[in-house]
Amino acid sequence: MTRELRPDDLFDVPDPFAASEPAPLPPLDLASLPASPDRGRVQALRLAAVIVALAFEALLVVGIGAREVARLPRAVLGYGVLALLLASPVALLPLRGARARRGAFVAVALLAGAIFVVASLLSAGEGDRSAVAMAECAVAALAMAAGPTVLAVYAMRHAFASGAGWRTGALGLASGLLGAAAIRLHCPDDALAHLLVAHGAPVLLAPLAAALLGARVTRA
Repeated sequence: MTRELRPDDLFDVPDPFAASEPAPLPPLDLASLPASPDRGRVQALRLAAVIVALAFEALLVVGIGAREVARLPRAVLGYGVLALLLASPVALLPLRGARARRGAFVAVALLAGAIFVVASLLSAGEGDRSAVAMAECAVAALAMAAGPTVLAVYAMRHAFASGAGWRTGALGLASGLLGAAAIRLHCPDDALAHLLVAHGAPVLLAPLAAALLGARVTRA
């Protein structure tokens, strides 16, 4: 006569792996692990990165020569600061879900790009449209964006538990806009093609480089 199987009988089934005991984990040497920085040190580092980035831009502008402020078009005096205020918070917004983060980044990127294009249209005038002038100015603009991008990635290392690519890209966008604003303080060329191509290079390339390369550093 077969006995009815009860749930407790499952505990009587022998474990085929019981004979092979797993190797013990090595002891964790806590003394050898680096100490986690406290909140005050992290905030001080990020504030220092902002100050150094602005000083870097100022030194480059002074070093290569600044244009006359009186001749600087009024339309571009505030677009760099406004675009930075729009772009920077995206890196820190506690958005849930990859779709929300992508949407916020794309929306701010489009808005910042629109501000850049509109400011360029309003301030366009006569200038050198040659490819050589564009290339020289683009290199200078990318150099002005590279410094703040590296500083931002370093200051935000291991900061993003999720969405590191999009958030680091937002940091790159802010740095690219800062570089575009800085090169405008130097370059007196007001040709529309020159503004969009040469001055727009860091706005396009800095966020791409930050998202593709810098995310490895900022990912927690």
